[in-house]
Amino acid sequence: MLKKVYDNFLGGLSASDRDTSNNTFAVGQGIDVHRDLGYLMPGYGFTNIIEASINQSMEGVAIDSINSKGYLLGTSGRLWRMSSLVTPAFADNLDASGNPYYDIANYRTGGSLAFYPIGSTYYLFYIHNLAAVGNIGQYNLAIYNSQVFDDDWGSTVPAGAGALQKADHPNLTWKSYLWIGNGRYLCRFDGQTGANGTLDLTKLTLSQESEITSLFQTQNYMGICVQNNSNYGSEVLFWDGHSDDYIYKISLPGIIKITSSKNVNGIVYLTVLDRDSTAVLGVLTDKGFERITQIKHDFSGTSVKYNPPNNSGIDIFENKLFMGMGSGTESQKASIFSYGKPFIKSPMALTFPMSASTVDNSWIGILKVIRYNLMIVSYLEPPSTYKLKKINTSTYQTAVYKGNYFDVGQKIRINYVKFYFKPLVASDSVTVSVDTDYGTSNTLGTITYTTDGAVTQKMFRKGIICHSFRPVVDWTAGGVAFSKMVVDYDIISDT
Repeated sequence: MLKKVYDNFLGGLSASDRDTSNNTFAVGQGIDVHRDLGYLMPGYGFTNIIEASINQSMEGVAIDSINSKGYLLGTSGRLWRMSSLVTPAFADNLDASGNPYYDIANYRTGGSLAFYPIGSTYYLFYIHNLAAVGNIGQYNLAIYNSQVFDDDWGSTVPAGAGALQKADHPNLTWKSYLWIGNGRYLCRFDGQTGANGTLDLTKLTLSQESEITSLFQTQNYMGICVQNNSNYGSEVLFWDGHSDDYIYKISLPGIIKITSSKNVNGIVYLTVLDRDSTAVLGVLTDKGFERITQIKHDFSGTSVKYNPPNNSGIDIFENKLFMGMGSGTESQKASIFSYGKPFIKSPMALTFPMSASTVDNSWIGILKVIRYNLMIVSYLEPPSTYKLKKINTSTYQTAVYKGNYFDVGQKIRINYVKFYFKPLVASDSVTVSVDTDYGTSNTLGTITYTTDGAVTQKMFRKGIICHSFRPVVDWTAGGVAFSKMVVDYDIISDT
C-alpha cells in the first residue's frame, strides 16, 4: 500500500489545483494557517458594530490614537466619528443635532482623510470632490465638542488657496508636508508657514494624460503611482520632493490601474488591476514590477476574480499584508486576503483567512487596523445594506479546504482516508470528502464532537477507483484544527 500525506499547509494558496508544492492548497476559503501556526483551521469571525446611520459605502479612514477616536468617510459625503477604539462605538454629537456624523454638502466620491498640524494644532482634513472640482475641508481636533466644519477651507483660507481637480485624492505625510494627489498634479500643504499654512496646488506637474492613484514613501523618495489615461498603462514615479521633475520611473505595461501601495519594512507592495480585469499583487524591485500572484479563488467549482483593494482597503495586521477586496460583480462575501508570514522562518504565503459577509457579491470599502489587536471592515451587502464590523475571537463558520490534486499517472484504488486533528471540543463539526479525477466529489462522512467525542483522529474506508485525488474539508461548526491527512492507495491495472 502507498500513502500520500498532506501535513504542511504553511505555503498557503497555490496558483493551480495541480501545483505539486507539498505545502500549498488549491482552495482555502476562510482558512488561516497562521492562527495556530502550522495547523489547518478556520480564521477569525466578525462582530457587527451597530450604527443605524451607516447608509453608504466608505472610502476613507483615519485613526486618532491619541484621543482614541476614529473618523470614517462615506462615498456620499457622510463623515462619522467613532467615540471609542477600545470598544468601537458611535456616541459623539458631531453635527450639533445629536448625530455621530456630519454630512458634507454636494459630495462626490474620490475622497480621503488625513491628520496634519498647522503650527502645533492638529486638524482633520477631509479631501473631497464636488460636482466639478475638489476641495479640502478642515475640522479642529483640539476642540473636542466642536461642530464647526469648514468644507471649502482649502479654496478660501490658506496661502495659495484654490480648488482641487475633480479626481481621486490619495494623501501622504512625508518630510513634514501633507501631499495630496490632485489629478495630474501633486499638491503640497505646508502647515508651518503662514498663519493658516501654505498650499501649493501644483508642486509637481505630470503629463496631461496622467492621474495620480496612490502615494507611498521610501527611504529617499516619494513613490507616485500614476495611471496613464492615453494608453491604459501605469507607472511609478520616484521624486525627491523639490526637483522640477521626477528622478526616475518604473513602467508597468499592461496594468490598467495601481489601486493601492504599501511599504512594508522596505518592501513596496502594489495591488493592481490587470488587463484581463484581474486583481494582481506585486512587488517593486530593482528590476521593476514583479507579479507575486493573481488574487482569485474557487467558489463551488467556479474561479472568481476580484477587483483589487483601494488605498483604504489595505493594511498591516499580525505582520502580514491584509487586503479587503473591492467592488465588482464577481466579488464574493466581502473577501479578505493576506500575504506574508508571522515569523521570519515561516514561508511567505497568500491566504484567504476570512470573509466579513455571508452574502454573495458583497465588497469592501475600507479595512483598517485601529488597535494592535483589532481590525475593522466596512462593506456593502447588495443591494443596499451597509455594514461595519470588527474582527473578534470567534471562528469563521463556512471555511472550505481543498488540497492540490495528486496525480498518480495510472489507475489506483483508494483504500482509506485518515484525518488527524487536535482533540475535538463541544460544537466541533466538519464534513470530509475526497475529490477525484479533477471534478468528481466522493463524500466520506462527518467528524463531530457529538458523535465521536474528544477524539484526535478518524479513518474513512471507502474503495474509490481513480487516477488523481485531493482531500476536502467543510467546516460547519467550531474550529477543528487538522495536523495531517493521509490517503492510502494501491496501484491497479490500467486496462
